[in-house]
Amino acid sequence: MDDRDDGHGAGSEAGMAAALLASTPDMVLRLDGDVVLAVNPATVRLLAAPSADGLVGRRLRDLVAEPPAGETGLLGWDRMTFRALDGTLVPVEAMRVPLPGAGEGETAVIARDISVQLDVERSMRTARDAADTANDAKSRFLAGIGHELRTPLNAIIGFAELIVDEAGDRSVAADYAADIRESGHHLLGVINGILDYAKIEAGRLDLTEGAVDLVQSVASVRRLLAARIAESGLIMRVEAADDLPPVIGDPIKIRQILLNLVSNAVKFTPRGGTVTVVLAHEHDGGVRVEVLDTGIGMTEAEMAVAMEPFGQVANTHVRQHDGTGLGLPLARALAELHGATFTLDSRPGKGTRAAFRLPPSRLALAPE
Repeated sequence: MDDRDDGHGAGSEAGMAAALLASTPDMVLRLDGDVVLAVNPATVRLLAAPSADGLVGRRLRDLVAEPPAGETGLLGWDRMTFRALDGTLVPVEAMRVPLPGAGEGETAVIARDISVQLDVERSMRTARDAADTANDAKSRFLAGIGHELRTPLNAIIGFAELIVDEAGDRSVAADYAADIRESGHHLLGVINGILDYAKIEAGRLDLTEGAVDLVQSVASVRRLLAARIAESGLIMRVEAADDLPPVIGDPIKIRQILLNLVSNAVKFTPRGGTVTVVLAHEHDGGVRVEVLDTGIGMTEAEMAVAMEPFGQVANTHVRQHDGTGLGLPLARALAELHGATFTLDSRPGKGTRAAFRLPPSRLALAPE
């Protein structure tokens, strides 16, 4: 390439650079130390100057209303605020860059207007604060209403038990009282489930941890559901690995997980079916707990609904059973509080498998 071509190429590059500076929406200020030597049109517009001449010769520090936080020297993208000539504040993210081939001490400051971004951030903070306020109000309401509901309900259950004990098994009154007692226990369970889920959502449910024997926990759940299992004509099996160690967790909450999963399996398994609880070692040293049934199963879409709080699958068999739709979501939330992973697999007509896996860190190993 001859000299004429080189000159033409250099001129083209200079023209392209000038065009880019003229068209960019970002502010570009050429500086000698702290003195403005030149600016692009975006700088003139954003700083409300009549022309570039209104900014040339000014000091950068005089144009800045709020400098970057800390002593960064604009080495990276730092937030700062310019004050336009009409007094308007212009928040920007700015960076100082060297100018190759320029005079000693000459640099450029590139600044992008972030007014819209800050508006979005403020809106998000406002929305988050409003949500936090609503959650706090909901938590206070649920705590108060929970106390108001549970206090008389416990009294109803207690008086129903007294009637059953006094009237004996051969009395019609005893039968009615037993129905009241069972309904009261069911309602109390619903209330406790809603309150627990609300506490989990608010991050306020604390675990009271200790050593938990999973085999004994499953046996306890089996005793609680024995009458329902018998009435449903189901078979319940427990397959537990040998030398399964205790795990560290909240005994009540772990039993709640198991109770929710087994109750769901019993509820949606037709007469003659089987519910199986598996307690097994994992390859990584953790423990796997599975509840499998031979019930009606679910499609992918139905599983998504079932895992949503208060979700009720639109299924004829499902509508025959009462419930809040909190069984699976609450079981998953409680499992995750223990550091466990929760999975749900199901196929229509083939049954459902709900499982949670406790990591090795949750094992209560005996001291060596």
